[in-house]
Amino acid sequence: MSKKVKIETDALDSQVREVLENAKGKLKSLNGDIDQLNNENNELNHMIDTAEQQKKDLKEKNKSLMDELRHVRTQNEHLAKKKQELADELKMAKEELAGFIDRSEQEKIAINKEIKNLKEAERQLNEAKTKERKAFEETRLNNQHKIDILTESLNRKNEEISDLKNALFELNQKEQARMEDLEYEAQNFRKMQEEQE
Repeated sequence: MSKKVKIETDALDSQVREVLENAKGKLKSLNGDIDQLNNENNELNHMIDTAEQQKKDLKEKNKSLMDELRHVRTQNEHLAKKKQELADELKMAKEELAGFIDRSEQEKIAINKEIKNLKEAERQLNEAKTKERKAFEETRLNNQHKIDILTESLNRKNEEISDLKNALFELNQKEQARMEDLEYEAQNFRKMQEEQE
């Protein structure tokens, strides 16, 4: 009975030593983690200090930029007014061109519709095959002549529409060039302001 107790005691001692060894290993690992966290905390504090300094520098730079903005605001307002005037003129020109294009498109639709009606009439005449061949032929030739005239008119309308669209494109190009000139003038003015300061 005493020998059995001794065996159990030895086993218990062995388990206790194993638990202690595991605890020591975990404690050592935790100490390493704590050191690492302390280092990371120091780095974060340094980063915060740096960020605070950068924030201060940015505030000073922002104040300087606001001062500069007030200097050029008047000139920018003047340029904006000129830009608006140009935009109004361009809008009027675009509306006029759009009106021309719309009317031409409507005329084109009407011509196409008439051509379609004439072609349908020709088809019906062909199906009818009346005995009056001469009258039928004269009617067909007249319709074909009308179709040719209308087709020629349609082609002219297409050319007019193409010319109007080209004119609108050139007007947009001029507007873009003028806007770039205004932007260039604004940049030169800001440079002059900076040089005077």
